[in-house]
Amino acid sequence: MISKKVTLGEREYLIIDDNIPVQHADLLTEARFSNGAFCLSFASAVQDGNADPIARMAARLRFTPQALSLFNAATTQLLNAWAEQQRAEGKKPN
Repeated sequence: MISKKVTLGEREYLIIDDNIPVQHADLLTEARFSNGAFCLSFASAVQDGNADPIARMAARLRFTPQALSLFNAATTQLLNAWAEQQRAEGKKPN
């Protein structure tokens, strides 16, 4: 178990990593607001041989408005850094 701390507002939280497996998310399957929480769910697209493709649920996340704002800021920063790298390599980010 690896742990570190993160501060949110005036509170400090100990992060405990129980080494849960990594899930790859290809599809957004839910995006709604319900009971005071923003609900986002993701699935992995799976195509096994000639069988019909399926979407296997990977994660169901519930965010407070504050947490979603932090998530939005972090993903925007990541996308901007990725786009800059693409441009530096002469590629067109899409």
